Amino acid sequence: MMVVLIGILQVIRLNTDQTDPSKIKTAYLERDGSISVIPLKREPRVVDVSVEGDVQTVRIELG
Repeated sequence: MMVVLIGILQVIRLNTDQTDPSKIKTAYLERDGSISVIPLKREPRVVDVSVEGDVQTVRIELG
């Protein structure tokens, strides 16, 4: 069981640049023995930045 978990974590790191398995939606064992990984889609984080003076508020979308 531990070998399988280590293998899945390695595939996640190599295919998605993620180290946290909670950020993975699904992993599939393909017919050829490879593992396909589908990462979770996060909602973009929106930050409003207000500036003093005569400048309008700037909205920045992160994600």
